[in-house]
Amino acid sequence: MSDQIIFDVDGLIEAQIRQRDKDYAKVCCQNLLNFAYEKGLLRDNLSDNEGNLIMPSIIRESSLTEVGKTIFVELMFKWMAYTDNESGKIDRKNNIKMLEKYYNQLLEKINKSESTKNKSTTSYSSVSKAKNVSSEINVIGFNVDEAIFVIDKFLDDCTIANLQTVRIVHGKGTGKLREGIHKFLKSNSRVKSFRVGTYGEGEMGVTVVELK
Repeated sequence: MSDQIIFDVDGLIEAQIRQRDKDYAKVCCQNLLNFAYEKGLLRDNLSDNEGNLIMPSIIRESSLTEVGKTIFVELMFKWMAYTDNESGKIDRKNNIKMLEKYYNQLLEKINKSESTKNKSTTSYSSVSKAKNVSSEINVIGFNVDEAIFVIDKFLDDCTIANLQTVRIVHGKGTGKLREGIHKFLKSNSRVKSFRVGTYGEGEMGVTVVELK
């Protein structure tokens, strides 16, 4: 059976006419593939020690982990089709938080799909165990609803991984995002306690959470 090509990075970049478009396309692909590797969707890291994409790069079916085979293609299409709804501008170079948002939406989709089949363990638990679980999440730039959606899944992940102390990086800003997150944490059954960061931990820009 042939090893199907999933994503021809070189072909996408070379299809661009202007050099600046080629450079932009490379950064977009680089952000996607670095994120996918960090989340355990790709078997191999396709970037150097500085995070720069190593060329040539072609993603084949064999390049994907079992988890990657379930969500990488849809994540790729969502990322490449992403636009800012308010301005109509595309910012795949800097707005990497959208990758985290789409990733968590896909995990939720898998979880719901598997639940309807009455499997002994949910897909979300399987995905959580299959990838490295980070003890920190960054939601800077998210609105309150988006942040709570991501944090809820993050806490689920950390609970399954038996992590006791985790960090939520939300930034200082106006304090609205922090207040919304704290309100959510107060009613979350997984949370034992929480506090803002001390000096050296990020202070008011970070919330440290103790899990049960």
